[in-house]
Amino acid sequence: MDRIDAHRHLFNHEKPEEVLRQMDRHGIARSILMPMPGSLDFLNASMFGNAEVFAFLKARPDRLSSAVYLDLREPGAAEELRRYAGLGAVAVKLWPPIGFFPDRPEYYPVYEEIERLGLPVMIHTGVTDCGLRGGAARSAANSKFSMPIELDGLIRAFPRITWIYAHAGNPDFATAIHHAANHANVCLNINGMADGSGWDARLFAFYERMQGACAPLPWDRLMWGTDNIGVDFENYDRLFERAGQGKHLPAFYSGNARRVFRLPPG
Repeated sequence: MDRIDAHRHLFNHEKPEEVLRQMDRHGIARSILMPMPGSLDFLNASMFGNAEVFAFLKARPDRLSSAVYLDLREPGAAEELRRYAGLGAVAVKLWPPIGFFPDRPEYYPVYEEIERLGLPVMIHTGVTDCGLRGGAARSAANSKFSMPIELDGLIRAFPRITWIYAHAGNPDFATAIHHAANHANVCLNINGMADGSGWDARLFAFYERMQGACAPLPWDRLMWGTDNIGVDFENYDRLFERAGQGKHLPAFYSGNARRVFRLPPG
């Protein structure tokens, strides 16, 4: 199967040849890289930002693509967007836990430019365990900024933007499912492992228990990724088949990513 990793971060110690070997080992045809803020601290490591990731792409542009990371609080966000769109960015990456509510009206001009450029938005939704380096002694990321309910008006204000809810709103799956079920411009991104250790895969357990008490799960708008924390095709296959939704596995693993990111045929 032609698989596309729709959500892959790069830690600052990784090399292109290592990433490509990992992709080959797991049968991943293309990875969509997601730059992150340099101030982020995850497991005592930092991740590459825009400049480093776009330099990384030069190794294999036929197999690696990238979003452009934006901090909407920065005055130069629109300029950063246009610069990296010109360099081939296939999406915008937003990470609200760094300290902003994404639906503030002052950010609308940036969204209008995203809309004009025709780029989807991969936005972190739900909790985070990341910290922030530097600044105040107790600096930390804050999950209150990334709850799915904060996008309720935004997805209506910008219906021509495709919104990809990274982590499917975990643990607020109910709101994320409701948005995706009722708005064709919303996809849910599920990452990492699908066994008992998988945070995002809890979406499926939640839905199994809540059928009839929440909106229908839009199986045709789910999108797979690794988040660089694991590959588990066997258990995802099992989850889809158990729900009688095996026909949507090709879209989950690659079709939706290829369509939303406007990638060439595999």
